[in-house]
Amino acid sequence: MPLALRLADLDADELSIPAADNMKTGRGALAQYAVVKEGDLAQKPTELSWEDAAGLPLVGCTAHGAIIEQGHVQAGQTIFINGGATSVGRIAIGIAKKLGATVIVSCSSASADTCKSLGADEVRPDRPAASDGSADTRH
Repeated sequence: MPLALRLADLDADELSIPAADNMKTGRGALAQYAVVKEGDLAQKPTELSWEDAAGLPLVGCTAHGAIIEQGHVQAGQTIFINGGATSVGRIAIGIAKKLGATVIVSCSSASADTCKSLGADEVRPDRPAASDGSADTRH
């Protein structure tokens, strides 16, 4: 059964509609009501901003497409993820680990601990530490 959501009843901080192009052309999906199947909805995690939550489907689809649809990664394989600390890289680490792959990533040395905490088996800095021994601070 479709679920109808009255957008006008939501607080401004609960909704962000990129309406500029719709208002100029008179075409698009700008409406007071949106009807979708209940199974097509997911609740936004409370720890994510609306902007981050809006980007998550594209990030997830990109990582899924690379790891599963194009890479055909399977348990026991080793995969290298260039940019493990990027939004797509972070999701790709999780997908590859869930599939049972060994995951090697590149990232800045400042992001190495983050990539390890996400499940990367090995981290290769994409830029060596400075000659004075200080950490790479590029993110």
